[in-house]
Amino acid sequence: MKCVIASLAFLIACLYCVAQDNQTIPGLVTNKTNQPLQYANVLLLHAEDSSLVKTMLTDSAGAFKFTGVTYSSFRIMVTFVGYKDFMSDIIMVDSGNSIAAVNITLRQSEKTLSGVTVTATRPFLEQRIDKLIVNLNNSITSAGSTALEVLQKIPGVVIINDRVNLAGKSGVIIMINGKPSPYVDMESMLKDIPGINIERIEVITNPGARYEASGNAGIINLILKRQANLGLNGTFTGGGGYSYYDQKAVRTNDNSYYRYYSSLSLNFRTKKWNFFGNFDYLHRKVFEVNNYDRFIDQSQYKQINYYPYFYIFQTSYC
Repeated sequence: MKCVIASLAFLIACLYCVAQDNQTIPGLVTNKTNQPLQYANVLLLHAEDSSLVKTMLTDSAGAFKFTGVTYSSFRIMVTFVGYKDFMSDIIMVDSGNSIAAVNITLRQSEKTLSGVTVTATRPFLEQRIDKLIVNLNNSITSAGSTALEVLQKIPGVVIINDRVNLAGKSGVIIMINGKPSPYVDMESMLKDIPGINIERIEVITNPGARYEASGNAGIINLILKRQANLGLNGTFTGGGGYSYYDQKAVRTNDNSYYRYYSSLSLNFRTKKWNFFGNFDYLHRKVFEVNNYDRFIDQSQYKQINYYPYFYIFQTSYC
């Protein structure tokens, strides 16, 4: 009986810790006549550097809800075709307050035009009948990130121990340009693909009859960028990033983390032939901190593990 009570106490404590470590940010997007705006793009950004944390679309009632938000300061950005972009004030998320619903009212863009020029621009998120499309072309979201890191910011996609899960299901099929990838270890392959080389990502939670039965858990299709111009052309990109974290809780002065990357692609195309090559390089320093609270009888054991590491990826293909 003591073992059973101790196990129940440990389970309740774990659930309590999980509940305290994460919060939810709900909200509603409407226009000035209080009509809900469906499929508006909602982005959760870090207040310090405006880096993207999560993104999603509003539902048919204009509502959204960011779950599993850790303690920090955030801003919410909302974009919708025909309306002015909205940026919220700083939202503080900590253990001492509960987040009230964020009511957002978008204002229509009103401009006096001397002429009209039609320019097609794809939104960051497109909700189709059968899939969700994430347009990454010329997006800062993919800069300096790998394909696996980009997937972490897509609604419905959950990365657990570098394993891709879609809508709570494991065994997701990863495709490249609409074709099944020959790689066995897809998660390692996703770490090798720079996000800057991805044009868009298609997330299919309920595959239709055209897909194999093994795709019932969902399909993620990565569409890579292609050059269609004749002759010789190429692209070179490069960049870097730096962040500082106070790691006094793990008794270390190792506070600096960074990344830098570069990508070079060359393409020579004629009417009949196409020759191309690509080289990518990524160097990144990261860390993991794991907190464990164990309750055994009347004793509590706390353990904090700190894992700093770095990785280097070099890929080339032709």
